[in-house]
Amino acid sequence: MQLITKNLTILILYIKALIHDEKYEKAQGILDNPPDLLPRKELFYLQGFCARKQHDYKKAIAYYELSKKLGRTESSIYRELAICYFYQNDMDNAVPAIENAIEMDRYKTPLILDYAIRIYLRLGEISHAEDLLKERKIAEGETNFYYLIRKAECETKKGQTAKAIETIDKAIQIRSNSFSAYFMAVVICIEGNNLKMAYDFMTKINNKFKSKNEDKILLNSMILYAEGKYKIAYKTLKEQHSKDPRHTTLLCRCLRFLINDYSLNQTIRAQYRDELNQIPESNIPFLDFCNI
Repeated sequence: MQLITKNLTILILYIKALIHDEKYEKAQGILDNPPDLLPRKELFYLQGFCARKQHDYKKAIAYYELSKKLGRTESSIYRELAICYFYQNDMDNAVPAIENAIEMDRYKTPLILDYAIRIYLRLGEISHAEDLLKERKIAEGETNFYYLIRKAECETKKGQTAKAIETIDKAIQIRSNSFSAYFMAVVICIEGNNLKMAYDFMTKINNKFKSKNEDKILLNSMILYAEGKYKIAYKTLKEQHSKDPRHTTLLCRCLRFLINDYSLNQTIRAQYRDELNQIPESNIPFLDFCNI
């Protein structure tokens, strides 16, 4: 640890690695008591990154803005802000942030192109997204895992579910241990109303991945929602007490159906209505639940 704290580059890479490995407590321990060599703009950036990876986008944005004020103004800060705004469904801020990132990025960084594609797809600008996808294909080839993921997303948005499933299968063959690829496969099946195949992919997920329980619960709740089992999906999500905005989005959708379910008595529907009024409005599409 002494060697790490004496070299700034190694220290930053080490903290980022901890965050990528979801060792948030250990990373936060260093960030709460940072070595003297870590500049404040880097400290705030890493605090933002740690918050973003834990789905606390509001907190992440606050830290990124502090980092930006202290001089961290390169493409990566705008990319990170765009990602946070994207997951908050704040397209008014996501678009200028990602456009700034693209303008400043001389190297056509895949992650920047990736979120630009996702942002424009959410806005319904499919042709713009496909133009960016072509850039990814030129840069990385048509067998690149992330290119295939975005290709499947574009196909799903165009209603080409069968093609999208073929494409996501190719991605899974390339990275058979990618939980995110299986996650997207389930979502594509839900979007295409192929719930039998969605359950087949869920079986593979449950057999292959022993962790990721929160994401598994989310996927199961999405399938229940697609089947019209809103009350079961609602109860499953409520038990999680998750800060993840994807959970909140699905919870809202379940509540919207439950307040209009006249098989329930008026008092229960009123309770559901009060709960819905306390939750921030969220319209994140299911396809954007995929953190990949």
